[in-house]
Amino acid sequence: MILLASASQDDLYHWEQGVRTLPPIFCSTNLESLKVELARLKPSVLLLDYDLPQLNAPGGISALIKLHPEAKVIVLSHSLPDEAEWALFRTGVRGVCRRDIDGEQLQSVVTAVQRGELWIRRTLSWHLLNELVTITQEKTKIKQAIGELLANLTGQSLFHFTRAFKRATGFPPYRYIQDRRMRRALELLRNSNLSIGSVAAAVGYEDPSHFAGVFRRTFGSEPRRVRQSDQLSSLSRPSDQSSD
Repeated sequence: MILLASASQDDLYHWEQGVRTLPPIFCSTNLESLKVELARLKPSVLLLDYDLPQLNAPGGISALIKLHPEAKVIVLSHSLPDEAEWALFRTGVRGVCRRDIDGEQLQSVVTAVQRGELWIRRTLSWHLLNELVTITQEKTKIKQAIGELLANLTGQSLFHFTRAFKRATGFPPYRYIQDRRMRRALELLRNSNLSIGSVAAAVGYEDPSHFAGVFRRTFGSEPRRVRQSDQLSSLSRPSDQSSD
């Protein structure tokens, strides 16, 4: 199920035409109705207008993700600065594209995101690589992969990037980042006295509730309960199927 959210009827019509072969499709025209429909319908994909009144991105988008964490959010907007666009990905957005995107390409974006891909501009690739290198101790493996990854960034999409990265690491980039964040969080819970909020911030989550939800889906237990228990040593590594 795909949920479209915009105050512009023209944009809703354009987007709906682009994904018309991927039904069912529902539309929302304001933030309050979007919150209700997001919780009620539990769509697999949300196409979200960055300029939706009262959204106040990126914080408002993070709040929407908390309502239904399983929804894969694609933001449509006018041109954004690189830092603003990267901030959206850090909140959990899976794709960002122009609001006037061609209908056929929009369908390709949705299909890719449904498969677990990130739809990210090539100019943001270094943000992604820097994030990967920063949060992992396996820097050698990352550096060995970079040559092949960058060689493949000359294509029309980042499908080659994702495939090459998965061959090198066993994970798509987004899942690899989450995997390493959760490993680091588990280590901090085990070996430090940091608060849950501080642990969340240390591994890149501004919202402790969002962090707790990802941690729970990854390890099957809340961070606070893990810290209080003696089960830490038996927790398994994050699954390739977990999602942010």
